[in-house]
Amino acid sequence: MNLTISEIIIRFMRYNSIDTIYGIPGSNADFLKYFYDAKNHFFLCQDEKQGVYSAIGHYKSSGQIAACFGSVGGGVFNLVPGAISAYYESVPLLIIGGQNSTKDFGKNVFQEASGISRTVSQINLFKNITVYSAILSEKEIYTQLREVLIYLKSDRPGPVYIELPKDIMNKKISFNKTILNKISTVNYKKEITKNNKKVISDLLEDIKTAQKPIILIGGGISKEIGLVIKRISIRTNIPVISTYKGKDKIDNFYDLYFGATGLIGSKSTNNYFKESDLVIVIGASLNRNTILSDSIFKNKKLFVLDVFDNNRFNKYIECIKYKLIESDLNNTLKFILKEINSKKVKSKLNNKELKKIRLSILKEIKIIPTKKITKKNTAYILQSLLPQDTIFVSEEILLIGKYFLFTQNNVNVTYTNLAPIGCALSGGIGAKNKNPNRWVVVILGDGGFNMALEELNTIFNSNFKKLLIIVFNNSAYGAVYKYQMYRYKQAFYTTFKNPNYSEIVKRYLLSADTVKRTAELSRIIKKNLKNNSTALINIIIDKNEKLKINKYL
Repeated sequence: MNLTISEIIIRFMRYNSIDTIYGIPGSNADFLKYFYDAKNHFFLCQDEKQGVYSAIGHYKSSGQIAACFGSVGGGVFNLVPGAISAYYESVPLLIIGGQNSTKDFGKNVFQEASGISRTVSQINLFKNITVYSAILSEKEIYTQLREVLIYLKSDRPGPVYIELPKDIMNKKISFNKTILNKISTVNYKKEITKNNKKVISDLLEDIKTAQKPIILIGGGISKEIGLVIKRISIRTNIPVISTYKGKDKIDNFYDLYFGATGLIGSKSTNNYFKESDLVIVIGASLNRNTILSDSIFKNKKLFVLDVFDNNRFNKYIECIKYKLIESDLNNTLKFILKEINSKKVKSKLNNKELKKIRLSILKEIKIIPTKKITKKNTAYILQSLLPQDTIFVSEEILLIGKYFLFTQNNVNVTYTNLAPIGCALSGGIGAKNKNPNRWVVVILGDGGFNMALEELNTIFNSNFKKLLIIVFNNSAYGAVYKYQMYRYKQAFYTTFKNPNYSEIVKRYLLSADTVKRTAELSRIIKKNLKNNSTALINIIIDKNEKLKINKYL
C-alpha cells in the first residue's frame, strides 16, 4: 500500500498518542487536509506563538505529547519563542513546519525560507532551539521518524522540529506498518547498570551514618515518581524539599515535606538545606535560584539521580563526595526502595526535631487575611476554596511557590526557565483542552495578560467550562518595577494604564468581575465554582505590595 508522507506522519502520531495539533493553517495546508480527513484534533489558536505555549500546557498538565504547526515563513517563525521555552523546559513537543517545494528553493518564491539567496533558513534556525530537527525526505522518512521518537521519549526529552516541503508532503511511498510499529514500541530509557547499583549501595550506607540527610526533588520527575520518593522518605525518615517546579510532585501536606528551597524558600527550609550533610538530588538542575550559593555543598556528600551527564554538575560544585546515577528514574527509585526495605535502612534523624522544623516552616508561610486584597490573600482564598485536583498555570512564581500548598492531585504548570510573559493564558488553554472536567486556574499579571489578549477569542470559540483567569492588575510590570525601586529608588518605563478588562471580557460573552476587597474575592470564586464558569477575575492590587524573596548567600 502506498501512502503520502503526510499520511505516514499522521499514522506515526496516532501510534504514539500525539492526537492534537495547536496552530494556524496557512499556504502549506495539504498536510492539515490529511490530518482533518483522519478525524484528528486541530486546535485553532489566534497566534502560532501562543499555540506552542498551549501545547506545552497540554503536555505539562497531562504527560501527553502534543504537536504544533506553522505555515512556511511567518507562521513557522512565530513558533520560535515557544520552541525556545520548550527547549529550556525539556518538554517533548512535535513542531511541524511548512516549507515551499524543494524545486522552488533559491527562486525567491513567496514566503521562501530555505536559506538560499538571502532568505532565512528555517531548519538552521530550529537546529539551535530543538533537540532534533530535519527536513523530511521520502528516502529517509522511517529513519527520521525513529530519531524523532528517540528525542521525544528519551530520559532528557525536548522539542523536535520536522519540516514538510510542499512537494515532499504529497509524495507517495510504500507504507511499512511493521517498521512504524517497531519504531513506536522501542524502549528508549536508560537501564540500571552494575556501576549504578554500586553507587546505590554506597548511598544506603551513607544514609545510615548521615546526621542531617535530605532529599531534593525538581521538575524533572513525574507525580508517579513523587509517590515512590514519598515512600522512600517514610521508610528512611528523611525529609523532602523541592525546587519551585518540583513542588507539585509530592503532597505538600506530608509531614516530612519541608517546602521549596532557594529564592522562594522559607528561612527554616533554607537553613535545613544549608546544614544538611547528605543531599540526594532527584530530577533537579541545582541552578543558583535553588541553591543560592555555589559553596553550599562544600561540606556535604552529594548523590545525583538524573539523566544529565557528569559535567552538568561538576563545573561548579565542591563537595566531600559526588556520585551520579544516570538511569531511568522510575526503575532506579523502585530498586532503591526495594533495597531500603530489604536492608532496613533508616536515618538517625530525630522525629521530635523534624516535627519542630516542619511547624516552623508552616508558621513562616502562614497567611493572615486582611480586608484589603493582596496577592497573599488570593493564595489563601484559592487554597481554601478550590478543588484538590485543580490545575494551576501561573506566572506568579513567588506567590504560588512560597505560599501555596499542593496536594498530590494538583498540577502546577510553569514556564520558569525562560520566564516568558503572557504564556500562562495560552498554557491554561492547552491544559483546559486536555482536561475538560478539571478546574484550571490561570494566574498572571496585567503585563502578561495584555500580551495574550487575542487568546480570549480562542476561549470564546472553545466553549470551555471550569476555567478561572486571575489577573493581578497593578498597572505595571511589577517584578521589574520593584527591582528598580529597590535598586534606584525610582521606577522608569514600567508603568502604564489598562483598559477595563471586565468590559473587554464580557464582549466575548464570558463572566468577568473586578475585585478590590478580600470578601468580594471569596464571594466571586464561590459563585464561579457553583456555576462551573469560564471567568476572569480582575484583582486591583498595590504594585508596592512586598513578597519576601531570599537573596543569594
